[in-house]
Amino acid sequence: ISKKMSWGLGKVKLRRGTMKNEILPKIEGFHYLLSKYIPKDDEKKSIDVHGSRMDIGYLTGYRGDGEPIPQIHYIKEGSLLKSDRKLIGEVIDEGDWTLSGTGFFLGDMYEN
Repeated sequence: ISKKMSWGLGKVKLRRGTMKNEILPKIEGFHYLLSKYIPKDDEKKSIDVHGSRMDIGYLTGYRGDGEPIPQIHYIKEGSLLKSDRKLIGEVIDEGDWTLSGTGFFLGDMYEN
C-alpha cells in the first residue's frame, strides 16, 4: 500500500496546540502548505485542504507505476481527522477527498 498521504477538497479546523509536524509525516508539499497557514499560537485555524500538482504534488496517491490509487470517499462535515489515533482536527466543509496510505484517517468511520 502506498504511504503517500492524502489531499482533499474542503476545509479543516485544526485543534488548538496542534503542531504542523504532528499532522502528517514529513512530506515536503504538505508541510509547506501547513506551515503557511497554521501559526503555532493560533487557537483555531481553518485551512483549505486542496491543491495542485505544484504545491502538494505526489500526495494525490499515485502508485510507483504512475497509476492513481482509486480511493475516492465523500467526507462529511464534522468528520474528525486523526493522525496516529490522535485527534488533529475536524472537517468543516464537505468535499470529495482522495485518501491513501496510513497514519492519516478520518475518525473511525466518522464516529466520534
